[in-house]
Formats: sequence, C-alpha cells, structure tokens
Amino acid sequence: MVAVATERVMPSEALYRQRGKVLNYARNLARSGEHADHQTILLHLAAVEDFEAVRRVLADRAICAQLDLLCATARRAAA
Repeated sequence: MVAVATERVMPSEALYRQRGKVLNYARNLARSGEHADHQTILLHLAAVEDFEAVRRVLADRAICAQLDLLCATARRAAA
C-alpha cells in the first residue's frame, strides 16, 4: 500500500487575510524610511512572519516595485 502525502490547504479566506497582513506590514516597513528596498523588507519579514506567506507575496514583481518606490519616497522625505 502506498501512502499519499496530503497537503494542508488553507481556505482562500485565510490566505487572503494572511496576504493582507503581510502586505500591510511590508508597506508599513517601507514607509518607515528604515529600509533601502524590498530586499531588506523581505529579510525582516522572513524573520518575524511565516516565510512561505512572505515568499508568496513578494514573488509578485509589482509588489516589489511598489515597496521599492515607498522606500525611496520615505527615505527622500526623511533626508
């Protein structure tokens, strides 16, 4: 008999909540002016949040570009 591995699948509502939480946290970090770009935010988030959730959100290049822009804007405003 072959055992079949089953993945634990989150309901879509829980995935959306988790994605929203990660996005809001990432945007707040970007607006703080303490981060140079999305790469440093990724490192910070991976240390405090579920890494898989962070990876899924930051796999989107548009989100990364948005975070980079927020970081640049916040750093200019702080200077």
